[in-house]
Formats: sequence, structure tokens, C-alpha cells
Amino acid sequence: MPRPLLALVLAAAATLTACGAAHGPPACGSVWVVGGTLPADYAMCQRSGPHDSLTVSRVLECGDGRRLVSYLGEDPRLWAFAGGTIATASPEYADAYEECTGLDWSRRPGR
Repeated sequence: MPRPLLALVLAAAATLTACGAAHGPPACGSVWVVGGTLPADYAMCQRSGPHDSLTVSRVLECGDGRRLVSYLGEDPRLWAFAGGTIATASPEYADAYEECTGLDWSRRPGR
């Protein structure tokens, strides 16, 4: 496992334990519900299936202190600002990305 990823997984596990989540993170299906609220302190979720795995979502730290979180684990792709309403990937995500980063969505890195 690459060192940065290992460090991220270990830090997340330590955070979950410190927060009293000794039983592990919540199931992704219980967190990522369209129209639901993404917890303000969201860190990761547990994906169930033949190969249970932790899912760390993409998190963008916004200039105004908010966090824009994308769950890329399954289709449809979902997103929300931490503490905000969960929605499917849509033109609104491009607006949120631009609002968060100040970058043009069509010119984002990796495009």
C-alpha cells in the first residue's frame, strides 16, 4: 500500500476510535442517501459486499472552510457539502465545485 494512502487509512482509523466509533464506520448505504444530510464530521463509510471495504470519499477543502465531499463508490455518484443535503452528480455539482475551489469545472485537474 502506498505510504500516503496507508497514512490516510491509519489516521482515519485513529479518528474513528477517538470519536467513540470503535465498532467501525457507518455503512455507506445508510449515510449516502439522496435527499439525506451528510454528517458534518463525515470521514468514511463501510461498503458491504463480498469484499467489505472502507470507502474514503474525495474531499475538497473549500476556501470558506466548508468541505465538498464526493462519494464515488457506486452509481449514481453522490455529493454534498459536509452537513448539507446529499444529491446525485448533476450540473449543481459543477457549480458547487467552482464555488468551492474557484476553478472552472471544465478545466479541473485530471480532465
